[in-house]
Amino acid sequence: MHACNHTVDFRPLARIRIVVSARKYTHTLARLLARIVHGQQIAFKNLLRRNEKAEEEAGREPHPSSIVQLPFVLVNADRRAVINCQMADDRCDPRLPFIPAPF
Repeated sequence: MHACNHTVDFRPLARIRIVVSARKYTHTLARLLARIVHGQQIAFKNLLRRNEKAEEEAGREPHPSSIVQLPFVLVNADRRAVINCQMADDRCDPRLPFIPAPF
């Protein structure tokens, strides 16, 4: 019987596992961020409806100094980040599509 003196280097396999794990984490993070943004968008639309109803009930528009002009988008990102923002035709529905890539 011949003894085998070869050793198997498992380091490349460990690196692959780390990369796969990091990609899964990044994808999960991107999906979570998309859900948060979607929730904020729903809350914002509800706020708009509530304010419109309050204006109708009061019979007047709010004071100009208390108005935020639409559309507006606040983004907190690295200064090197590239932001892809799409706007619906009615200019009331901004979309920030997140892709599962490292931020």
